[in-house]
Amino acid sequence: MNFNPFRNLFQPNGSITKEAIDEYTCNEYDRFITIKQVFNRLIVYEKGNDSMKKNYKIDVDCANCANKMEEAAKRTPGVKDAVVNFMALKMVVEFEEGQDPKTVMQEVLKNCKKVEDDCEIFF
Repeated sequence: MNFNPFRNLFQPNGSITKEAIDEYTCNEYDRFITIKQVFNRLIVYEKGNDSMKKNYKIDVDCANCANKMEEAAKRTPGVKDAVVNFMALKMVVEFEEGQDPKTVMQEVLKNCKKVEDDCEIFF
């Protein structure tokens, strides 16, 4: 059996046909899904992924100090997760939903200065 799941999906100009959006396509495992369902799942995935990660250059003297900075950053409200790479002198911060990174990073810097006063985070 020669099954082509892409039959009648596109018009000659390249746009997706109305029938393609409503038509069922299937793969070799006979799981059915509509094109519309695929797009909806992608949109839901994007909306559900509101957390944001940002990279920051840091200045720190030793690996132990970098570890202290990481722990201080993780305890800061608005931070979902933080990772400090001493060798690369880099901090990756993942923010919680709806948080302003600039405001949160000011608090991260304050908390890091409490545990290691000569550290620096470059925004």
